[in-house]
Amino acid sequence: MYRRLTVIFLLLISVLICGGCNGAREPDDQGYTVAIGVDKSAKKGMIDVTYVGAIPVTVGGEGGGGDKSKISTEVTFTVPSLAEARNLLNSLTFFIPTLTHVKVLVIGEELARQGIGDVIGPLTRFREFRGSNYIVVAKGQARDFFKKNKPGIPGTASRYYESMMESSSETSYFLNTTLHEFYQRLKEPEGAGYTTMVAVNPQTMENLVARSKTPGEKTEEYYAGDLPRAGSNPVEFLGAAMFRGDKMVGMLTTGETRLLAMLTGKYNRSYVTVEDPLAPKHGININIRQGEKPDYKTQIVDGRPVAQVTVHLEGEITSIPSGINYEKAEYKELLEEQIAQIIKQEMTDLVARTQEEGADIVGFGYRFRNKFQTMPEWVAYAWTDKFPQAEITVEVECKLRRTGLMWRSVPKQ
Repeated sequence: MYRRLTVIFLLLISVLICGGCNGAREPDDQGYTVAIGVDKSAKKGMIDVTYVGAIPVTVGGEGGGGDKSKISTEVTFTVPSLAEARNLLNSLTFFIPTLTHVKVLVIGEELARQGIGDVIGPLTRFREFRGSNYIVVAKGQARDFFKKNKPGIPGTASRYYESMMESSSETSYFLNTTLHEFYQRLKEPEGAGYTTMVAVNPQTMENLVARSKTPGEKTEEYYAGDLPRAGSNPVEFLGAAMFRGDKMVGMLTTGETRLLAMLTGKYNRSYVTVEDPLAPKHGININIRQGEKPDYKTQIVDGRPVAQVTVHLEGEITSIPSGINYEKAEYKELLEEQIAQIIKQEMTDLVARTQEEGADIVGFGYRFRNKFQTMPEWVAYAWTDKFPQAEITVEVECKLRRTGLMWRSVPKQ
């Protein structure tokens, strides 16, 4: 009996010890980093690491009398590795630094073009860093991006970065990519990685159009930092960075990024303005959404990959300035064909460009992988080398399901 009570007592003590919080830290004792920037340093073999720390609302808000537009503070170190930057961060503040609340990793463009494999690898192993963190590339330097960023909204820095990235589905003018998704594409031979592009806009209202418009299209396309505008936050999230391996090889415009979303099935909805088929001087606004996931048909013919992708789109007419009755079946079919042909041509151009760069950001390789019985056979096929020679055709189907709140347009007098 005595032995049994002793065992029970020891078990209870063990439960209390194991369930204790000896390693716990009070929230007020920790310094929360919400964003990290990494740039190529002027010193050989070094990197510039910028940490963005959140300012508590009670300090940065009205109660503290601080700068109400400033919701974060930043510090930059020139170090040989991210681990050393983490050590140095502790020497600046009495707060215990923690990276568990990091929302976004910003890579400077120069470093991205040089290669970021050595930066991404350690982060995926570090327990404080999550695979759900977003990764973006800054046009210019990441440090300048943080310095010029003035959200001008109430709230916290972590909420700002998270909300911005999650809003990508509103227009698909930029696409969010998590660290896990990027690292997966970095290590797998089936596809190439891409990230959101961010930039500081000079706000000169200069119209720096990225490329000439496709016949029938009414809207212009821009690269990050080139949007003609003035006022508000100079920082903008626009377009995408295209990678081959761990090196950035090019940028996508707003329109190309939206097409990438359609091809990958990540597209939600956005407004498209096309030329009126019967009155070319006018434009027609369409709210386009993805009807269903794209269909991929693939085969290998004499060792050459052949693919056909069909993109299914649905739309709602939101504006017909010409007054032509496109609600009628025969006119509606004409408009559907106009939209489908424009998007098809743009998608064909985008796929051709990715083949020229050797960067399969669409992920065609994932559709060919099942043609091989074993993984070694697939690796030996060397998809990265085969992709530029692949025969890829694109088809677009567009159906106008709704005509807004009007069922018939009245012609202009």
